[in-house]
Amino acid sequence: MEDPDRSARRGWLLALASVPAVPVLILLVVVVPQGWRLAIYLTGLFAIAGVAIWGGLLARRGLVGGTSLTVRAIAGMWLGLTLGVTATVFTLWTLVGLAF
Repeated sequence: MEDPDRSARRGWLLALASVPAVPVLILLVVVVPQGWRLAIYLTGLFAIAGVAIWGGLLARRGLVGGTSLTVRAIAGMWLGLTLGVTATVFTLWTLVGLAF
């Protein structure tokens, strides 16, 4: 089992790293040629969702484990899970929109 402080720290950093990934994804979608935009957009959203949810779950593991970095763990958990679920919903609704 990993140290709770280390889990809280890693979770916070992963959740925080997913925030600037959103504007980077938007910039990539604007810059790439028209045919690649959908693939870049879906792959980027999927990656952002994965990193954010992973960070949120790591921060939660640190919080449950009794970390001394309680505020960092709570912030990482909420930021990661909120951004991750939002990116997942955007990905799913884009796929639903493509299907119909």
